[in-house]
Amino acid sequence: MASRAGKLYHPKDKWRIPFGFFSCLLSGVCTGFVGLIIINASFTFRDEFDPDRLHRTVTKWAIASFCIGVFVHFLDAFYKLQFAIAGEGLTRRLRVLVLEKLLQKELGYFDEDENSVGSLTEFLAKKVNLVQGVAQDGMQGLINFLSIFLTAIVISVVFGDWRLMLIFVFGYVLGIFILVVGQLMTKSQEERYKAQGAEVDNESNEAKSAGALVGEVVAAIKTVCSFNSEHRFLERYAASIERQRQVEGSAKKVVLGSALMGLGMGSIMLVFSSSLYLGMWLLEHDITSFMHAVSDACPLPVVGLGRLMVPMMSFMMAMMGMGNNAAIAIDANAGKDAAQALFERIDRESRIDAFSEDGERLPGVLGEIHVRDVVFAYPTRPHFRVCRGYSLSIEAGTVCALVGPSGAGKSTLVNLLLRFYDPQSGVISLDGRAITTLNLAWLRRQMGLVQQEPVLFQGCVADNIRYGKEGATQHEIEEAAKQANAHGFITQSLGNGYNTQVGLRGSQLSGGQKQRVAIARALVRQPSIMLLDEATSALDSESERIVQEALDEIMTRQKRTTVVIAHRLSTVRNADQIAVVSKGCIVESGTHEELRVKGGLYAELLSAQSFEAPRTLQCAEIL
Repeated sequence: MASRAGKLYHPKDKWRIPFGFFSCLLSGVCTGFVGLIIINASFTFRDEFDPDRLHRTVTKWAIASFCIGVFVHFLDAFYKLQFAIAGEGLTRRLRVLVLEKLLQKELGYFDEDENSVGSLTEFLAKKVNLVQGVAQDGMQGLINFLSIFLTAIVISVVFGDWRLMLIFVFGYVLGIFILVVGQLMTKSQEERYKAQGAEVDNESNEAKSAGALVGEVVAAIKTVCSFNSEHRFLERYAASIERQRQVEGSAKKVVLGSALMGLGMGSIMLVFSSSLYLGMWLLEHDITSFMHAVSDACPLPVVGLGRLMVPMMSFMMAMMGMGNNAAIAIDANAGKDAAQALFERIDRESRIDAFSEDGERLPGVLGEIHVRDVVFAYPTRPHFRVCRGYSLSIEAGTVCALVGPSGAGKSTLVNLLLRFYDPQSGVISLDGRAITTLNLAWLRRQMGLVQQEPVLFQGCVADNIRYGKEGATQHEIEEAAKQANAHGFITQSLGNGYNTQVGLRGSQLSGGQKQRVAIARALVRQPSIMLLDEATSALDSESERIVQEALDEIMTRQKRTTVVIAHRLSTVRNADQIAVVSKGCIVESGTHEELRVKGGLYAELLSAQSFEAPRTLQCAEIL
């Protein structure tokens, strides 16, 4: 995992890693000598009787301590700077890579609960930052600790007593083992919480993580405020967080894991007490091995307590290094989990890859569409077939309207034409070629989509129209706006014309204005096929009239293949073909007059809407 994350470093940053690790190693080695310097400087006051020599010796150790401090300071600053620069570059590249892979995924991927908008936003904002921990922070902390620890062993053998060194090594290994077990215990309960801690809504029974809930609330803050639902969502969020304490057995695991971690830290003090006891025992039974002459001026031998204290002080520095690196180790552990989740998303192959260069590109498009025996069910509802033998033929340059009850499968055809999904069986062809054999990006460039709820992005009007065609000129943008009956309000009603900011999700524009900008965005690419998915159903009567005029212009005069999904039958009376959809099948097809005379489902829908019209007027008069 770490090696794979390391390969994602920018080429200019890769040289920083070995320099950083080498500096980290030297910093640990220098830190390991601090204990030896402290012991020698301290015992100089006891063993030296000549004032001049005492002054020279203490000065020597003071200068050595100062030099090591300065050296360690610059080494730490250097390796932390290298890792910080490389880490920021890695995080940036990871975010771009993850977003690139997400954009390649088929639409069904985002239908899954774990891939909701809130979850993915939380993942990009939080999890990606942790991945650099597994790539560098963990190794950084390990190298620093091991260098201090090994230096302490060498110093203890050369300048101290090797028997005391064995106690410290054994005790440290035991303490680290207990700490690791404790971390694993607490980590296992955290993983169980993450696996089980999704909130289940009592009304919808859909799993929502706390992060996803926050994303949804912020995105729909106007709706939340309008229904005074702030407290309800706050309670849901608090309940989601509270579930951490309700996971079965989690409290016991936390207590046991914390106790083990405390025992691990306490064992270090036990090692010190054991070393003191062993030191006194060695002095009692083997004092001659610790005797040495202080100087020529004082030939009488004294007990060399420094050999006992050097291992203690050296390993105390190692213990301090272990404590400083504990937080890095925890972050590296979390980074490992984040890296695993990240690479799982990256490695998942998209069933419909929009970035793929495979597939045929036709030299020209007439716009003839044939749908034969299509069977389809959405990935999240595999047992419910939306299309059950869907068959339809649309001649090039004609207008085909899809009408029928809600949930019959009208919008699904648009999704299948754009290859947001692929059917389980059956064939959809464009100009005699199955659309699955065509290049996906090229196929979508031949189509212009206008949906019921227009989606505008934060930016100016011109930028939103330009999203329809990469590199569109200002002239092309204005021509598309004129065709969409939008040029007038853009230049006259908006303060900055095409440079007017539309706000978040187009909040600065009215519904009709947003819809006309969306139509212009679809037209700027000059598509061979227009897909209008209930483009006027969410508008008021005046806005509907204006938008409908633009759509009529598109459908009648520009002579391009147009698929219209409509709820109001009055808007599609002049369509060349009207296909009635019911329960996933085309039940009847023909012109308005043919279907009206036939007396089938279309006639029933027409009669029902004709009956509702006067009742609507009557209600309006009463109000």
